[in-house]
Amino acid sequence: MTPNTPPYGTNEPDLAGADIAFRPDPGRVAAAPQLSPSAESDAASAEARLRRSTSVRIMRIAGVALLIAGLVAIGYVVHTYWLTDSRAADAQERLAAELEENQAAAAGLVENPTVGAEWDEAEAASVTAGDSLTYDPTSTSAPVTTEEFPLLTHAAPEEGSALGRILIPEIDLDWVIVEGVRPQDLAQGPGHMTWTALPGHPGNTVISGHRTTYGAPFLALDELEPGDEISIETIIGTHVYEIVDIITVPPSGTWVTQQTDGSWLTLTTCHPRGRASERLIVFARLVAGPNFEVINEMFDGRWQLPEPPPPEQDA
Repeated sequence: MTPNTPPYGTNEPDLAGADIAFRPDPGRVAAAPQLSPSAESDAASAEARLRRSTSVRIMRIAGVALLIAGLVAIGYVVHTYWLTDSRAADAQERLAAELEENQAAAAGLVENPTVGAEWDEAEAASVTAGDSLTYDPTSTSAPVTTEEFPLLTHAAPEEGSALGRILIPEIDLDWVIVEGVRPQDLAQGPGHMTWTALPGHPGNTVISGHRTTYGAPFLALDELEPGDEISIETIIGTHVYEIVDIITVPPSGTWVTQQTDGSWLTLTTCHPRGRASERLIVFARLVAGPNFEVINEMFDGRWQLPEPPPPEQDA
């Protein structure tokens, strides 16, 4: 054993040997693979094709989605306008025939189609004389008809049946009015609110109609002006009204339907066109018809339009 040489079996680590053992051999380290120019070009082409394929799929999905949306939109328009208009036209034909039959039946019952005309009550089927003793503007029963105020009256038809015909020459409007304002009633044409006065009677006759869809009978109400005339034909004659005011109110403005002194016609529809954020209201005053003179005498010429409620006072 030579000096400075550790004995065999020593626990001292051979740092020099360890250093050599863990030093990497440059000759044994594998070099990173290198792609040839042609391989790089192929990889780039494959990546481009993948991107194009993904874009094509996205475009196809978007195209199908747009096609479906377009078909849905077309279906909505067809149903909303063409089908509902067709349905209203069919209903108008039926209502017009019904109204003509009622008018023909009533014509033979009137001996003198003027104020105070006599009625053959024994033969009257759909036309009857009112028997109220006092006038109640909130009542839906027949108005007063006495020797002093001999009104021509008739019973209201059943809901969904023909009540009369409304004509407004200024906007080429000619529609049969249906009794009632349920959705199935308004799908047939302008509807009379059953709790309001009948046309040509004391009180306020309120008629509502669609402004779009179902034939849009009240589409052009906003084109009317004060002074324009509205005629309503019923089984007792033709009642002529003159427009006095056109306003808009919120949907909560039900005060426009209130009954009041005189004989009024109120038309209501949605506003603006295609929306229902407001209501367009047309007020008209009776100026001619079988009951005009009697009603004017009944109220001594003092007629009163429906009025909005007073504004709420701050507490």
